[in-house]
Amino acid sequence: MTNAIVASIIIPVYNDEKFIAKAIDGALAQTHPGVEVIVVDDGSTDGTLDIIEGYKDRIVYVRQRNHGVVARARNIGASISRGRYICFLDSDDTVMPDKIRLQADFMDAHPDIAVCYIGWLDIDVRDGSVISDFSVPPPEGNQQRDEFPAHFPVFAGLIRKEIFEQVGRLDESLKCVEDSEFYWRLWADGHKFKRIVNGAMACRGVRSGSKSKNVPRHSKYAIMAFKKHFARMGRRVSRELRILKLGGVWMKQAGYYISIEETDKAIDAVQNALRYNRHLLREPTSWLLLIRQLDTRFPPGSKKARSMSNFQKAWPEMVSVAREAMSRRLGRNVDERQIRLEKSALAYAISREASSKGRFLETASWFIRAFVIGRGRLPRSISWRLVLHGLGTVLCRVSSLLSRKVRRVMRRRKGPGQVA
Repeated sequence: MTNAIVASIIIPVYNDEKFIAKAIDGALAQTHPGVEVIVVDDGSTDGTLDIIEGYKDRIVYVRQRNHGVVARARNIGASISRGRYICFLDSDDTVMPDKIRLQADFMDAHPDIAVCYIGWLDIDVRDGSVISDFSVPPPEGNQQRDEFPAHFPVFAGLIRKEIFEQVGRLDESLKCVEDSEFYWRLWADGHKFKRIVNGAMACRGVRSGSKSKNVPRHSKYAIMAFKKHFARMGRRVSRELRILKLGGVWMKQAGYYISIEETDKAIDAVQNALRYNRHLLREPTSWLLLIRQLDTRFPPGSKKARSMSNFQKAWPEMVSVAREAMSRRLGRNVDERQIRLEKSALAYAISREASSKGRFLETASWFIRAFVIGRGRLPRSISWRLVLHGLGTVLCRVSSLLSRKVRRVMRRRKGPGQVA
């Protein structure tokens, strides 16, 4: 007697012979008895098909000609799925055995929840080491106030199939960010999201350079997704947030072009960002999106974060790009006085990035530099929370150094012949 299908795990794949087996193994290892695994092959030409052959008696397999649109592969998988819940899993991601059981049990007990999601880890696919830990939940937002739901990767969620079909499935006109756009659509319609279970129940595979290579394409579709969401949300989204999000996409792209030494394209990207607000460069949060592209492999909070880029070396080029973009936007040369607040905001952003990666000396030096350049003025978006965060980093470091010194003094006072 077979178990009734409760949840469907849908895995789109294209030329991923190195990782597909691990993704399928994790899906098949679920402790919930009512799980089906659907693999949609988007016309792979490597050894992916040979690997899938060994699983065909335990999975539902669909092969199509290559379209290069992951949303289409996911929609096809969803259309043939038999579960009342859907989980999308990329071919280089993995899920823990209890993921579906815990989520399905929660969804059964809470029929008002459209999507529940869990914590996860970002891991380096080369050696399996943890890059970032997202197992601890951040404070939940207020659905009546927030313009976006909490961010989580597509594999972390479990979606009610009836709601997935009701809101129109994934947008196949988007070649990326289609999962975020789908969640934003649910959010705009008032559907509820809920994070459950402390700890990581899934792992996202991060490939070296995979984020930076796709930035221009990602930016194109991110702008499309943002504009669609803002149109749905209407007046619920402030003008300031629209500017920050749309301008931020171009700032991120500018950082990418600086990282590959294409300065002219970086200037064009910053100029596009300034179209939304000519004072955008005075916001450290805008600069953060740029500078993080200079070292995308180790995001803030990661255990390998000490590999942070040499921002002292990149500083002149970032300032030069900003000055040139502002000059083109204004139609005249920009002097040092006019760019002072932009440089101050950039220095604050670098200080914040250094702080998030545990680099005490760089945090302090860039914070002081920003304060001096700004002549004591804080950029508008610098809140006391950020200031206290920087001071907290300094105080923790000082406390640690004093503690070590006290221990050394106490050991010397005891003498070699004394017993503790």
